[in-house]
Amino acid sequence: MSVKGYPSNQKLIQSASGITHNYATVVPTDEYRNALDAPRFAFRVNSATVPRTCGASTGNALSGPTVVVDTSTVAKVGDIFRAETGNAAFVEVPIVSVSTNGFILASRLSTPPASGDTFYILRSVTQRTDENGSQVATIDTAGLATSAKQDAEAVLVGAVNETAPASDTASSGLNGRLQRIAQRITSLIALLPASIGQKAMTASFPVVLASDQASVPVAATLSAETTKVIGTVNLSAAQTLATVTTVSTVTAVTTLGTITNAVPTKAPVNANGSGGGQTSLTATTASSEAAPANAVGFILQADPANTDPIRYRIGAAASTVNGIQLAQSQDTGFIPCAATVSICATVSGTNKYAIQWILST
Repeated sequence: MSVKGYPSNQKLIQSASGITHNYATVVPTDEYRNALDAPRFAFRVNSATVPRTCGASTGNALSGPTVVVDTSTVAKVGDIFRAETGNAAFVEVPIVSVSTNGFILASRLSTPPASGDTFYILRSVTQRTDENGSQVATIDTAGLATSAKQDAEAVLVGAVNETAPASDTASSGLNGRLQRIAQRITSLIALLPASIGQKAMTASFPVVLASDQASVPVAATLSAETTKVIGTVNLSAAQTLATVTTVSTVTAVTTLGTITNAVPTKAPVNANGSGGGQTSLTATTASSEAAPANAVGFILQADPANTDPIRYRIGAAASTVNGIQLAQSQDTGFIPCAATVSICATVSGTNKYAIQWILST
């Protein structure tokens, strides 16, 4: 029978106010001794990982202990409320009264939990011991490596000196299978050349046509070929070469027909042009001259009557300080360029220029 012993501060609710008559109970252990009756273990009720949440109106009433609203609560009298978040985080208090949607704690907390705070409900259990006081534990051995399982695994792995199987599909332990794979890799390496790079045929990796390879057809006309040909190209009487980019050496030609795009006997002469008239510059504003579609170059000249030098620029806008300068009557000479030319006077005055485009056709 439990009897009242010495007063206790009760660690679980030591910060609570209004607690009186706090006693720990004792139980007799033999004829001359008694022990404190205190549970040593507690488990989380309902869920071990997902805490419950305090509902609206959780907290201290006008008077009396703290109330926790918990819809469809699973708590029982004697369980322990353990706050996880909020002002009362990590405080543990016994539950003394339970209703359908809430419970009352054993004391009025000075910093009570509030709506939205999370908590667990803990339930005490007594440790199991044998007749000698040793702890009794039940261990699930389903997933453990028992001696029988270890013996079976040793057979599957095989001995370190296990002989490789006779074929790739024959039964074998893991070590034997690895030896078979190593043997196959060694055989494959023996078929490869010792290194990469150009070698004699006997030292190269053999690549040959299949024994039943069909004939490779050749067109009557050989089209333009960009691949270098080393050796002899045999042409029958009915075959022609459409285009030959480069010929190094011709050994013999029985009949030579028409050669198109032959090398010209002299450089081409551009006999056409456009432009050449005088164009006035407005102050120091740049003027732009676009090249005709078939232009191959131009000649630009500053007018002899200019009051100031002019500047020209290709690929960007000329200005009073940017571009190549031409004095009065000075020209550029022929410039083989078909891009837009920008011209600008260096000073605001009476200035002109003439540009002559040279055309290919």
